[in-house]
Amino acid sequence: MAKAGFRFPFQLLQRNRQVRYLWIGETSSYFGDMFYDVAIMWYVFSRTGSGLDTGLVLIAAFVPQVAVGPLLGVLADRVDRKRLMQAASGIQALLTGALALFVFAHHIALWEIYLVTVLMSVVDLAYSPARAGLFPDLVDSEDLFSGNAMFTVSRQIARVVGSTAGGALVALAGAPLAIAFDALTFVVSVVLLMPVRARSAERASDSGSSVARDLQVAWQWLRRHTALLVLIIIGALSNIAIGPSNVLPPMLIRDALHAGAQALGIFDASIGLGVIVGGLVLGSLPSERVGPLFLAGLGLEGLALGIISTAHAVFVAYAGNFVLGLGLVAANLPTATLLQSMVPDSMRGRITGLGGMLNTVTIPLSYGGIGMLGDAIGARGCFAMAGGLMGGCVALGFATRDIRRLSSGAEAKRAAIDA
Repeated sequence: MAKAGFRFPFQLLQRNRQVRYLWIGETSSYFGDMFYDVAIMWYVFSRTGSGLDTGLVLIAAFVPQVAVGPLLGVLADRVDRKRLMQAASGIQALLTGALALFVFAHHIALWEIYLVTVLMSVVDLAYSPARAGLFPDLVDSEDLFSGNAMFTVSRQIARVVGSTAGGALVALAGAPLAIAFDALTFVVSVVLLMPVRARSAERASDSGSSVARDLQVAWQWLRRHTALLVLIIIGALSNIAIGPSNVLPPMLIRDALHAGAQALGIFDASIGLGVIVGGLVLGSLPSERVGPLFLAGLGLEGLALGIISTAHAVFVAYAGNFVLGLGLVAANLPTATLLQSMVPDSMRGRITGLGGMLNTVTIPLSYGGIGMLGDAIGARGCFAMAGGLMGGCVALGFATRDIRRLSSGAEAKRAAIDA
């Protein structure tokens, strides 16, 4: 069992040179992605004035996650993962660099922007399972949880700072420069991955087998590990439950709390602050009993949704969204850690791809259905129903004995081997 004790997440950067290179490159790239997101959404809306055309950018990024995620997971199990990550970042640098030039020259059609968005999403889906498979080979098992917490906190900080800085750059210099900056950060990621050397690990799936066979083997493995499969399914259901927090904040703030855009900004920032605080605190504490932590996180999410649904003052809604951020970290970190510690190295890419598909397929239900439901019963009613659904997720988790007993580290590996 991993040795319990206090370990501040960012101490890992001092102890582990490999993780330090990965962290700098990945955080830089994610920071640049925030520039890109602001720039491309602003450019499309400014050019068309259409909310539908702008929303199609989000749809274009979503579709590949369901269509090809598992297939790219197979690829991540067949090739050198670091090289795949470098190739993915390099292709993204070329795509964003070319897009910046075409936007600057005003020689690009909307369909071409959607195509680039789809390609960017596909390439990112190759990077993600490769990264999920590589990271456990860079750290000791007792550092997995705190390391995941560190990257979660870093991403949230990069999101807040990057979105703000990206908006300022777009306002001052236009969308092309912001997109070009994102391209530069992908180059930084490629370069910083060069010195990364993973420890030798048992590799990989049989490249002579068919893709369908590889996916079948991974699915059979996942079905044998009922607790992990149920954990993923509960996570997918909880994505529906937190839908109102993604779709309905403007309706809640304006119609239910009678506040303005400034209050909406603070409300959105509150969940980010909760993620940052939760990641720092939870990543510093012993983390062996990840099953109970996962259930506690879902419970916090349900409590937060209930607080928001009954809030009659904006500061109460802020507090609820902060608690929601805490719950998201407590629920998501165990899932990521268990996938890394339980899944055999030769299957990490495929299991990550399958899990991502199961989680992502619920997003359209959340975004589309919640929007229509909000129009019918209002934001408060939707947040209240979401809290009830989250309570059902907690009950399902408690009803699954293996989830209550789930552990990380050596215990998880033994469980995987025994199964």
